[in-house]
Amino acid sequence: YASPFIRTVETAEEAAKALGLTDIFVEDGVVESLCEEWFRSWAVPGADTAWGGPPHSRPGVHVPTEDLHPLATAGPSHWLLTPSSLQSYSPFVSTEYTPISGIRRNTINWHAPETMETSTAARLRDTLHALHDRHPDETILVITHGGPATGLYYSLTGLDEMPFSAYTSLFAYHPKKGSPWECVIAGCNKHADDEGL
Repeated sequence: YASPFIRTVETAEEAAKALGLTDIFVEDGVVESLCEEWFRSWAVPGADTAWGGPPHSRPGVHVPTEDLHPLATAGPSHWLLTPSSLQSYSPFVSTEYTPISGIRRNTINWHAPETMETSTAARLRDTLHALHDRHPDETILVITHGGPATGLYYSLTGLDEMPFSAYTSLFAYHPKKGSPWECVIAGCNKHADDEGL
């Protein structure tokens, strides 16, 4: 399963190849936190993908609506890539899968972003629980983003401290129905160190 972003689908393709898998299922429920910092990374004047936006437009700084990228005030169905469009980045992407999350029908936008502490954490947790319910006796691989991976750790385990987590960090859990999940690998990025990333 992968978030509907190009970078996560590309990562998922490499993992699928290494594991001998043939399909990537695009799951909207594990997309990046669609919070103010995310919108500012691409929707404000001078945005350069830096989390929280450029120095002159950090969170809390007023930006007139007419200065925003036109898609910033539209809902997720307008800016989340579809599985069909993601197939041009990876032929492994399945167009047969229906995402668990209904986030594309949501009204999240610049004026009504998610918050990591509430809506993002609940979306991620609910999606992981639903995936586990679909595959109770199987190993599931989910390719998401740094913030969501960290948020999932707190949400799934109920713990309030975690080892440092960088880009490409790995987490592994033993799910437990009705109780916190056990995290057996938390924020490991040894694979990136080994590759000099």
